[in-house]
Amino acid sequence: MVKRFFLSSLIVIVLAACSENEEGTTNDANTENDDQTAEQVESGEASTSSNEEFIGLGEARLGDTYEEFVEAFGEDTSDTEGIGFFQNESIWINYNDTLTYTVVLHFEGTDQVDRSKEEVDDLIQAVLPEDSQFEREEMDEEEELFMLHYTSDQLEATFHTMTGHLSDRTDYREVRADLVPSEENENRFSGIVFSSN
Repeated sequence: MVKRFFLSSLIVIVLAACSENEEGTTNDANTENDDQTAEQVESGEASTSSNEEFIGLGEARLGDTYEEFVEAFGEDTSDTEGIGFFQNESIWINYNDTLTYTVVLHFEGTDQVDRSKEEVDDLIQAVLPEDSQFEREEMDEEEELFMLHYTSDQLEATFHTMTGHLSDRTDYREVRADLVPSEENENRFSGIVFSSN
């Protein structure tokens, strides 16, 4: 009886010791994993901050449906009905009842880098439909705003497909890109606002 009790106690002690040892090993492994994850996050943040491209840019273009923009740029997280606010904080898009739209690319949402005119032109071409043609450039002296005008038959066809008809008052071929001037750097830009009228 005493021997059985002694063996039972010994087994319990051994099991408890093994359990503590496993927990220690697991905790060490978890700590190591946490450290690795922290390093990955830090390196990821560093690479993101040095990346001068928009996340997902080129996966969706003006004229794509609202759902396609959400799919390309992330889930809609806004509280405002009809406006998509996307996870990478660089795209807002609003289709209203007349299917006019506003799309904003905000450079600070991704990498805190103001862009030159040449860099902005490249980004505009990446977002506009592939058949877009540059028409003219205007300057709003009061607002210090560059307004670039483009046309696109693809964009008009997209709106025609979506509505089944075209408004007599709206030319959906026309796209205007307003370059938002940087508040900190002269001759640099902090964003682009696309609109259909």
